[in-house]
Formats: sequence, structure tokens, C-alpha cells
Amino acid sequence: MIFKKGDKVYDHAYGWGEVIKGDDDHAYPLKIEFQHIELYYNVKGVAEFGFLPTLSFTEYTLEGFSQVRPKEPLPFDRWYIWDEYPNQIMFEGRYIRYGLTYMGGWRYNTDNYPRPMSKLIRLATDAEILEKLSAYATSIGIMAGATFVALGRDFRIKIEDKPSIGFTYNTEYNSLLFDGWLIMRDGKWVTVVEETKTLAEEIQAIKKHLGI
Repeated sequence: MIFKKGDKVYDHAYGWGEVIKGDDDHAYPLKIEFQHIELYYNVKGVAEFGFLPTLSFTEYTLEGFSQVRPKEPLPFDRWYIWDEYPNQIMFEGRYIRYGLTYMGGWRYNTDNYPRPMSKLIRLATDAEILEKLSAYATSIGIMAGATFVALGRDFRIKIEDKPSIGFTYNTEYNSLLFDGWLIMRDGKWVTVVEETKTLAEEIQAIKKHLGI
């Protein structure tokens, strides 16, 4: 028998107590006297009507115990920001995943992904989506005067040198526009092309740069 009469014992629910009886010949022979209650335990320290041993010679705690309801998994087909990597923003779909990594590059994958975990990430606001996507667009050359190949089509579009509209994000179609032109949709970007300039255009550009 682990416990005997006179032992000082501890139960996390009742604190310190003393074994005042321990030799009865039945299922719960240990009688423990706590400060405000007397209870019976079996020889392994399991309380009557209990399931697991809780009687101990030393004081202990139940680490990890919680009755806070866990958060539900977050939905698919949304943009998310990582708490650990605030520069990263990713669109999490059931069979597709794309967006900016914490290193600043664009990532595009098609696979079956687990549902986003609410402990690690949070939903991005439209303002955050616009801010991060427009910054990336600028980094790949989407700006005033640029020329790009339209998505899914074989023709070029030139952005005005002085556009009246900047970057806008369309939530319904999950797309980014610049001056009204579609430049990103469902993770696919337009291709910016370098237009060959004539010698006269090169000279004019240099003069403009020098302020001549």
C-alpha cells in the first residue's frame, strides 16, 4: 500500500490533508481528513467517484488545464497575416495558396492545404491587403508609364504617364487594379515588359533627368 495512517497527503482540489484511516477491507480504504471535508480514496490514491489518482505526498498543479473554449478554425479563401511574420500576407484557399512570403517574394502553390489555424494567423483587412499588394506591384514595375501584357491575353497595355487612379483592391473578385487596369487576379500577375526606346527618346529622358 502506498499510503498509511498518519501520512500527510495532498489533493489539488482540497489542499493538504492527513490519512486518518487506512486499513479497511473495501474498495476505498483510505479516509483523508482535509481542512473542511473528509473523503475516501482507494489504495492508488483515486478518490471515490473519481477516475485518476489525485493523492500525492507533494504539492502539485494541473498545468495546461483550461475551460476556455478553443477558437474555431478560420475559413478558406481569405487573406491572412502571420503574427510572427507581419510582412507576410497569404491567400489561403482549399486547393490554392499564394501571396507574399516573409522574405518579400511571391509564392504560388496549388495543393490541398489544412485549414488555417487561428492561433497563428489573423484575417487581413482590405486596407492591409491593398497596402502589401500595391507595394509588391510597385517592386515589379507596375507604375505610371509602364507597359504590361494583359492577363490571359496576348496584347500589351500602357499605363498613362499621369494616371488618375492609383492602386485599388476589389474584394469580390480578389483582384488588384492600377489606374483601372487589372494587374493581379487569383494570385496571377501581369507581365511588365521593357519597351525599346529610340535614341531620341533616350536623349530626352536623360535631359529630363538632368533638368536640361
